[in-house]
Amino acid sequence: MSTETARNPFDTVATLTTDYADSQAGYSAWATQYEEDMVTMGYNGPRQVVTLMHDVLGGASPSTVRVLDVPAGTGMVGSELQKLGYTNADGLDANPDMLKVAETKQVYRRLIEAKLGTGELPVEPNTYDAVLLVGAFPQNGTHLPYGLIILGT
Repeated sequence: MSTETARNPFDTVATLTTDYADSQAGYSAWATQYEEDMVTMGYNGPRQVVTLMHDVLGGASPSTVRVLDVPAGTGMVGSELQKLGYTNADGLDANPDMLKVAETKQVYRRLIEAKLGTGELPVEPNTYDAVLLVGAFPQNGTHLPYGLIILGT
């Protein structure tokens, strides 16, 4: 009989702090287990937001829609985009370890390592038709559990 206690994914989420350096260290340590834990917790924000964007865009050809996923994390949103034919997506995240996991999926054209809220991003204006924020943490540390869709004109 094993005396090892099973790891609870809810504990991982609960220990993330609002301190930037601490939270980045937490995400780095969690990167390879992140998606499995999110699925275990029943998280379906990426699918919901991508489906909503797809419905809102109506007749647009998915392969022509330019999408930026922020924070891209391990590529959960990118995977959902790809399932619906959105092949023109980029991912932006501040955590290089999360982006390494995303890179293995090959669901983004480009991965951008950058932190939001620190000035200009390494992205040209008017590049994207839609920006998706799913599972993001604004500076006050409040988690956006599902997401936000910003559509360009």
